[in-house]
Amino acid sequence: MALKVTYTRGDGGTSMIELNAAGDAKVADVARQLFAADPTRRGATPPEDLTVVVTPQSAGGGPRRGVDPEQELASAGIRSGDHIELTPAAQAAALAQVQPSIASVTIFAGPDKGAVFPLRPGSNVVGRDPDVAVRLTDPLASKRHARIVVGDHIEVVDMGSTNGVMVGDAFVTRAKVLPGDKVVIGDTELAVQVMDRSQLVPPTSATVPFTRSPRVVPPMPEEKVELPEPPAKPTPRQFPRTALVAPVLLGVTMYFVTGRLMSLIFVAMTPLMLLGSFFDSRLNQKRDTQQKMQQFDADLEVAERTLVEKQSVERQVRLERSPAVHDVVEANRTHAPLLWTHRPEHSSFLTVRVGLGTAPSVIEIESPSLRDAVGDSYERASALKERFAHIADVPITADLRVVGGLGVAGPDEAAAGLTRALMVQAAGLHSPMELVITGFVAPSRAAQWRWLEWLPHTSSPVSPVSGDHVVQTRSGAQRLLTELEGIVAARSGRDIGELVPEPRGALKDRADELERPLTPAILVMVHDDSPADRPRLIRLAEKGADVNVHVLWTSESVQHLPAACRTFVEVGGDGAIVGHVRRGSADSPVHPETLTVDEATDFARRLACVEDVGVVSDAAADVPSAVSYLDLHGFEALEPGHHEQQWRSSSASVAGKKRQFTLRALVGHAGAEPFYLDLKSQGPHALVGGTTGAGKSEFLQAWILGMASAYGPDRVTFLFVDYKGGSAFADCVGLPHSVGLVTDLTPHLVDRALTSLRAELHYRERLLEAKGAKDLEALDKMGDPDTPPSLVIVIDEFAALVQEVPAFVDGVVDIAQRGRSLGLHLIMATQRPAGVIKDNLRANTNLRIALRMADEADSSDILGVPSAAHVDPSLPGRAMARMGPGRLSTFQSAYAGGHSVPGGVAKISVRELALGAGEGWEPVDEGRAASSDGEPDAARVVKAMAAAAQLMGLPEPRRPWLDELKTTYELSELSKRASGGAAFGLIDDPAHQAQHVATYDPDADRNVLILGGAGAGKSTALRSIAVGSTLAKEIAPVHVYALDAASGALDMLRPLPNVPAGVPGADMGRVGPIWGGLGGTVAEPRNLFNG
Repeated sequence: MALKVTYTRGDGGTSMIELNAAGDAKVADVARQLFAADPTRRGATPPEDLTVVVTPQSAGGGPRRGVDPEQELASAGIRSGDHIELTPAAQAAALAQVQPSIASVTIFAGPDKGAVFPLRPGSNVVGRDPDVAVRLTDPLASKRHARIVVGDHIEVVDMGSTNGVMVGDAFVTRAKVLPGDKVVIGDTELAVQVMDRSQLVPPTSATVPFTRSPRVVPPMPEEKVELPEPPAKPTPRQFPRTALVAPVLLGVTMYFVTGRLMSLIFVAMTPLMLLGSFFDSRLNQKRDTQQKMQQFDADLEVAERTLVEKQSVERQVRLERSPAVHDVVEANRTHAPLLWTHRPEHSSFLTVRVGLGTAPSVIEIESPSLRDAVGDSYERASALKERFAHIADVPITADLRVVGGLGVAGPDEAAAGLTRALMVQAAGLHSPMELVITGFVAPSRAAQWRWLEWLPHTSSPVSPVSGDHVVQTRSGAQRLLTELEGIVAARSGRDIGELVPEPRGALKDRADELERPLTPAILVMVHDDSPADRPRLIRLAEKGADVNVHVLWTSESVQHLPAACRTFVEVGGDGAIVGHVRRGSADSPVHPETLTVDEATDFARRLACVEDVGVVSDAAADVPSAVSYLDLHGFEALEPGHHEQQWRSSSASVAGKKRQFTLRALVGHAGAEPFYLDLKSQGPHALVGGTTGAGKSEFLQAWILGMASAYGPDRVTFLFVDYKGGSAFADCVGLPHSVGLVTDLTPHLVDRALTSLRAELHYRERLLEAKGAKDLEALDKMGDPDTPPSLVIVIDEFAALVQEVPAFVDGVVDIAQRGRSLGLHLIMATQRPAGVIKDNLRANTNLRIALRMADEADSSDILGVPSAAHVDPSLPGRAMARMGPGRLSTFQSAYAGGHSVPGGVAKISVRELALGAGEGWEPVDEGRAASSDGEPDAARVVKAMAAAAQLMGLPEPRRPWLDELKTTYELSELSKRASGGAAFGLIDDPAHQAQHVATYDPDADRNVLILGGAGAGKSTALRSIAVGSTLAKEIAPVHVYALDAASGALDMLRPLPNVPAGVPGADMGRVGPIWGGLGGTVAEPRNLFNG
C-alpha cells in the first residue's frame, strides 16, 4: 500500500514522502525501517520500541494519537494526507486513545465451541499463535489465519491461511461481515456481535470510502417570450372639403331656382353636420389609440415580470450546474453529494467555473414586428429585449471538451489564485478514476504548487502516466511530456507528429459535436515558464484535445498563450475578461474564483485518502513489488508436521467434511489481501503467458507448491511437460504428488502419451460407474477412499509444442475437455502465444494469467486486453488474472527461488515528493531477503513435503503416464517379476497404463519369430530367452540348442547347463545330427502313444 504523508525527520524538519509497504506489515517494523532510511539519521541504530504518532490532516481529522506498534499498517488508521512522526512506544501510549471492547467473537462450532473473545477497534488476529486476539485450538486453523477489523463496519481478511476463510458458503479473501453472518475457519464456526457502536472508534482503514450519490441537476430552461406588439400609429383623417362645398352649391342653386329661404337654411345646416361628424371621428380615434397603448403597457409589464422570473430560474439553474469553488471545498470537507458529481455521461463533465459575470441568456425573446408604432412603444419593447438578452451574476464557464484548452493570463498571484480554484474544481468535481491531473511547474513557483501531489488524481490507479505526474525539473518534464505524447498517439492510433487536429471553428450546436469522452481524461496544467519544451507542449495542446488530453495554460499575458486555448481569462485588478474564441465574444467584467495556497493545500490533504468505491480498479498501486513464498505461506511450510496436518484435514477419505471440492491455492499477494487461484471453480483449465524475465516459471512453481501445500497426494497429482528441458519444474518433480516429467516428445511418444491419458479417462469412468457416482465431485463428497486425485497436467512452452508437435497439444486439449468432470485439469504456459491459441483452446481455458508480455497483441491473446504489455519490467512476478468474463485482478506472484530466513520484516520504500525533484531514500537491508545464498525455498519446501509423505506412510500415487521403456533391463530382475514363462523383456501397454514382463512359455507359445534389421537386437532377444529359461521356475525344464548362423552372438550360451549344444549355422556336419536328434525327440511321444 502507498501512503502520502508529511514526515518529521530526525533533524526536526519535515518532508512530504510517499511510503510503500505491505498492508500487513506491523507499525513497529515500518517505524524502524523508516527511522533507518531517514537521511538525517543515517547510520543510527533504530530503537526497538519505535512506533508512529499521527496528526490527522486528511478526511475526518481527529486529535493527535499514538498507534499501537503491533497494529498492522492497513488497519492502523494512518492515511494519505496525515502528518506522522516516530516516537518510543512508551511515549506514544500516553497519546493512544482508550479503545474499549465494542464487539466480540462467539465460537458456535469447533474445538473451542462456546468461547467468547472481546474485540478492540482496529485489527484483531485470529489463529493458533499464543499472542493473537482470538486464539483457536482448531488444528485446521493457521497460526495467523485471519484478521477481524473493527471500525465503522466489521471486516474479515484472510492472512494467507492454508485452509482459507468462508463467509456463508463461499471462500473470501476480504469481506464485510454483516449481522447474522457465520465465518468458517477450518472446523470452527464463529460470529461477530457488535455491542456498542456509540463508542469513539478511531479510523482504522487507510482510505475513506466514498460513494457518489445521485444528484439531480435541472436542465437549462428552453424558454421563449414574445413581446407584445405596440399599437400602430392611427391614419390621419382628411377634412371633407368636397362634402362641405357640394351642399352649399346645391342649396344656392335651389334658392335661385325656387326662391325659397329653406334652401339657404339647408345650405347652413349641412356644413355644421359635416364638421360635427369629422370632429367626433377624430375624438374616437384618439380614444382607441389610448386604450391600445394602455393594453400594450400592461402586456409589456407582464413580459418584463415574466423575464425577471425566468431569468431568476435560469440563474439558479446555472448556479446549480456550475458550483462555486468554495462549495466544492465544503463538499470535500463534509463528503456532500456534490463531491465528484461530474461524470463522463454528463454534459458538465470537464466544465469548470471561471467566476461570476454577465452572459447571454438562454431565453429567446421575440421582438415586435411593427416598427411604425405609436410614440416610443417600439423603442421600449426593443429596450426590454436588449435589457434581458444577457443575464448578470451567473457562472462564466469553460467546457474543455468544446474549447480544447483553457488559458489564464495576468499578474502572478492573481492568475495563480484563479488557476488554483480551477484545479480544485476539477479535482473536487471529477473522480480520480475518470480524471488524471498532471502538470509542468516553473521551479520558481514550485513551493506554491506542491499541494497538487496530495491529490489522488496525481497518483490515480488507472492513470496511464507512470512516475511523477507534476514536475518542475527539465528531466522530469522531458519524461512526462514524452509519456503524454505517447498517450495521445496510443489513443488516436497514430504518431502525434502525424495527427491533424479536428477543426474547432465557430461554435454552433454543442450537443451535436460532443461524444462520450475517453477516460480517464487528462488535465495538464502548464506554467508558461516551465522547463518543458514549448513547441512540443503547444503541439500537445493542439492535438491532445481530440483524445481528452486538455491543457490549462497560465501566463503573464494573453500574447504568450497558445492559440489552442480557445477560451482564455485575462485577470486584472478590477476583475477579469473571458474571451471565447469559438463564440466570437467576450464576457466582461467577470469576478474570478480564487483560492489561497493554504486553502488549496487543506483541500488536497483532506481529499488525499478519499477512495471512489463506485469504480473498481484493476490497477496495482498497492500490490507489493516482491513476495517471498515463505513470507506468504509462513515458515511452518518448512516443517513436515505442518504438511501432514494439512493433508490429513483435506483427505479425500473423510466423508461429510465441511469443505468444498476445490483446488484453491495461495499464489501471491494482491496488496490488500493474499491472492488465491482455484483451478476447479475458476478453471477447469488455465492459460499462462509471460515473456522472458517476467517470472512465468517462478509463478508456475509457486502455483504448484501452493496446491501441493493445501492438498495431499490423495487429492491432487501433477504431470509435468517441459519442452525446454525440464528446468522449470526441476524442484517440483520431487514432490510426492508428482507422477512424471516429460521433456522430449517424439511422434511415437506423442501417441503413447495420448493413449495413456485416454486410458486414464476410461479408468476413471469405469470407477465412477462402479461407485454409482455421476462425477468426481460426487464421489469425493461420499468420502470414498478410492476417490482418485485430481490430475493437473502442467505444460511449459506449449507454443513450441504446437509448432513442433501439434498433434500432442490438440490431443491433450481434447482429452482435458472430455475429462473436466473426471478431475483432469490443464495448465498451459508460453512466452509468445501469437498464432497458437486456437478457438478450441480459448473456449476451454476459463482462467487466464498473464505476466509481462512482449507486446499488446500477446497480452490481448491471453487476457483480451493489452494491459500486460505495459507491466513494469523491473517487477518480475507481477501478474494479471482474468477469471471468466469478470474484471482483471492484479497480483504479485510468490517467489520460491531465493533463500528466505525468518526473523526479518517486510521491506518498505520511501520516496520524497518534490514535484519530480525528490529522490528515493536508500532502502534498508533489514527485511527478509530472498537471497541466492543457501538452498532455494522451493527445494526446502519440497523436502518438507517429501518427509511428510514418508511420515504418513503414503504410497506413491498411481501413475497414469509411465516412464518410457529403458534401453536395457536386468534380466535377473525381470525374471523375479515374471510368471508363466521365460522373461526376456518388458512390454509397454499405455492403453492399460501398465508395463508387463515379456515371457516365453514353449508349451503355450510354441514357435516364436523374431524380426529386425541389423543391430536391432535380435541376437540379444534370443540370448535373453535362453538365459530366462534357466531362471524361470514356473515352466518345465527347457533344453536350448543354439544354432548361430550369424556372427557367433550365441556362443556365450554354451556354458549354460540347459544348452546341450551351440553350433554355428554353417557347420552342416553338426547341424544335421542336431536336427535329426530333435526330430527323434519330437517323434518319441507319438511312437509311445501309437504303441
